[in-house]
Amino acid sequence: MLKHVDKYILKELIYPFLFGVAAFTLILIGGGILPGLVGKAVKYGVSFFYVIRILFYRLPDIIVYIFPMSMLLSTLIAFGRLSSDGEITAFRSGGVNFVRLMLPALVVGLIVTFLTFFISEFTVPSANIKSRQLEENIKQKTVTAIKENVNLTEYEKGYLKRIIYAKKLENKTMYDVSISEFDKGSFSRAIFAHKAIWKQKNGWIFFDGIMHQFSQENPESVFVIKFSKEEINLTIKPMDLNKKKRKSDEMNFIELSNYINLRKKTGNDTRDLTIKMYQKLAIPFASFLFVLLGAPLGIRPHRSSSTIGLGLSILVVFMYYFITAIGVWLTMIEILSPLTGTWLPNIITVFLGIYLIKRVSN
Repeated sequence: MLKHVDKYILKELIYPFLFGVAAFTLILIGGGILPGLVGKAVKYGVSFFYVIRILFYRLPDIIVYIFPMSMLLSTLIAFGRLSSDGEITAFRSGGVNFVRLMLPALVVGLIVTFLTFFISEFTVPSANIKSRQLEENIKQKTVTAIKENVNLTEYEKGYLKRIIYAKKLENKTMYDVSISEFDKGSFSRAIFAHKAIWKQKNGWIFFDGIMHQFSQENPESVFVIKFSKEEINLTIKPMDLNKKKRKSDEMNFIELSNYINLRKKTGNDTRDLTIKMYQKLAIPFASFLFVLLGAPLGIRPHRSSSTIGLGLSILVVFMYYFITAIGVWLTMIEILSPLTGTWLPNIITVFLGIYLIKRVSN
């Protein structure tokens, strides 16, 4: 008996979920992403094929937000239809309580949560990197290859190793170069030069510069060397200087966690990065929690239509991200910890869902 009920409810959930994925995808792409990409294509004179490719790589990041919204919509529509047709009452009359009726939806919500997390961890970072590279390729078709204010920070075994700055990088030549080197966290050498040229065989050759060498035994002792031409051994190449730092949305949870630990060792504030790290868990988990909210909210005859269900789900999602913004703000001003601030909307959703479930059950 219950197996047939579970299958019946699963069928009621699948089609609204697919409808939600299609509807929210069109809304997000058509309303926010596509106009901006088309504008860039027109500005830089590239084909529409480029726009389609970038859009394709943007999809995984969009899906991470669409799946929880679609799970909420499917639960609202499914339980709204069951309620409007009197089937919820019939099931309860047969001894099946409301929480038991929610079980198939909770299982689906859990599956969608794991699927969303998998996409967020293993697909989104690489897709975002490729999307950014394509957009940079578009700009490079019309923008000169000269780069200004180039920065590169190197780490070794968890310690800050080297900071390189060049006022200008043109092909294989750096101009107005300054290099700060460290030995296990202690300042060891500083180099300033008018320019540095990369030679494939010899590495970097510095011209018209000065070098300050600090003694590790006696920090107050400094050796100063002026030079007109000096070959200095660096492990970096020009292509390394052209690489841009990976953004938080281009790393998975573990990579971002390691990057945060490195930033902490150099005394940098990492609250914003920690928030984004915890959001990589909080947002996928919303797929499961929205079932707790959507099922009891759907138990009203007038909410059974997909149009009203879509409107209600958009309202709930708006409130969810509004509370998310409040949680981030409270975290940034150090009232809440990053974990609590990030999970604040999920915590509220759990308590509100439990309250509504109890109310419907009674």
